[in-house]
Amino acid sequence: MAKKTSLLIVLILLLSFSNEALSQITISKVDEIAEQVIIKPEPFDSLKGWEYPRDFREYKKYIGQQIYLPPFKKPQIGNPNQRDFNPFLFTLTPHTINLSKVPKNLLLIERALDGSMNWDTIAIYDKVLTTIHKPFHYASKSKIYDMDRLELFITHDETVGNKYYTIIDIVFGDELNNIYENWKSVINVETKKQEELRRNRKNFKKTFPKVFIQPLYKLNTINKSLIGLLILDNETGDTILSIENQRIPPVNRFILVANFVKHKKLYENQSLIYENTGFSTVDIRKTKSNEYIEVNRNSKWFCKEVTLLEPHYSFSYVLQNKEGDLISVNKIDGFSYESEVIKREEEKALAEKQLAERRQKEEQVRYEQEQKRVESHRLFCVEKFGKEKGELIAQGKVSIGMTKEMCRLSWGEPIWISKTTTEYSKYEDWYYGFITSLHFTDDKLTRIEQ
Repeated sequence: MAKKTSLLIVLILLLSFSNEALSQITISKVDEIAEQVIIKPEPFDSLKGWEYPRDFREYKKYIGQQIYLPPFKKPQIGNPNQRDFNPFLFTLTPHTINLSKVPKNLLLIERALDGSMNWDTIAIYDKVLTTIHKPFHYASKSKIYDMDRLELFITHDETVGNKYYTIIDIVFGDELNNIYENWKSVINVETKKQEELRRNRKNFKKTFPKVFIQPLYKLNTINKSLIGLLILDNETGDTILSIENQRIPPVNRFILVANFVKHKKLYENQSLIYENTGFSTVDIRKTKSNEYIEVNRNSKWFCKEVTLLEPHYSFSYVLQNKEGDLISVNKIDGFSYESEVIKREEEKALAEKQLAERRQKEEQVRYEQEQKRVESHRLFCVEKFGKEKGELIAQGKVSIGMTKEMCRLSWGEPIWISKTTTEYSKYEDWYYGFITSLHFTDDKLTRIEQ
C-alpha cells in the first residue's frame, strides 16, 4: 500500500512539472517596422541663391555657406517714434552690458511714487540685460506713472554690418523654443534679484547695480513661421542667432557669397540681349529725373558690374546700352548672352535651311516615284489594250467603243450606276458628278454626256 502511494505521488509530481514546463511556452508576433523611405535632399545651388522652401528642413542645405551682411540704416538717436528698426541678431544666452557716459536723453531710469503720489525716487540703471547681439541704445521713452516705458535697442550696424559670417546650423520648432525658454529662465532669475532690491528704494537708488531687463518683445511671437540661422562671426568667432520669417527668407538681409561670386563671374563684362516683354526704368545716375528709359524686347545691354548698390545694398546688375544709358536690375531673368542668342538664330536659320532642303528632297523623291508609277501604269495599259487605247487610258481619257473595264481603269469607279435591261440589250449609265456621265450598251461605251 505504501509502495502504491509513493508511485501515485511521483506520478502527480511529474504531471505538475510537465504542465508547469508547458505553461512557459508563449507565442508572440513581432510587428515589422515599416521601411522609412527618404528622398535625397536637394543640394545647394549657387546659381539659384536663396529660395522659399516649404519644409524647414530644406534650409539645412545652406549650412556651411558664407554670407555677407551689408551695412544697414541706423535710427535717429534719441527719437523713439521710428519704425522698421526691429532687432534680428541675438545671443544664445542673455548678457549684461554696462551703461556709462550715455547722453542724458538716453538715460534708463525708474521712478517711484511715495504715499502722497509725488515722485520720490529716481534710480538710474547701471546695466542692461538683453538678448540682442551688440545692442545699440538709440532712444528711451517714459509715459505717466511709468506704466508704459519703452527702451529701444537694435544691433549696432557698425559692429556687425559689412562683415562675413558662416551658417553653422538651422534651428526651428522645438529647438528654437528651447533657446527662448532658456532666455526666459535667465531673465526670470535676474528679475527676482531686481525685485529684492526694489524693496529698499534707497539701496536700489544708491548702493547696488541697477539692471534694466530688456523685454523679449521680439521673440515672444515664436511660431511655426520662424526659423533661426545660427551664424559664426568669421572675424570674432562669436556664435549668433538670426531670427528670420520663413515667408520672407534672409534674401532681404544677407547675401549668399557663393551666389554673388557665381553671378559676378557669369554676367560681369558680358553682352546681353533682353528677350522678354519690355519695361521702363530710370538711369541710376539720374534717380530724381522723370525721364524713363525703355528696355525693349531684343535690345542689347552690356553688364558693367554685378554689385550691391547703395543706399539699400541690393543685389544689382548694372547694365549699359549703346546710347550710354545706365540702369540696374535686381534679377537677370529675361536677359540672355548675346553669343547664345546669335547661336540660337544661326541654329534656327540652319534648321530652316536644312528643313527646306529636306522637303525639297522628299518632294523630288515623291515626284520620281509618281513618274515611275505613271510609266508602269502606261506600260500595263498598252500591253493589255494596245497602244492606241492603252495610251488614252493611261492619260485618264475615254473614247467611244471602250469597254467598261477600260473606262473603269481610266476614270475609276463612278459615283452612281443606273442599269436597264431590254429584250434586245443591256444598258448601263455611269455618273461622275452632276454633268458628266458615260452610257454603255452591253459592254461598249456608246455615248458620253458632259
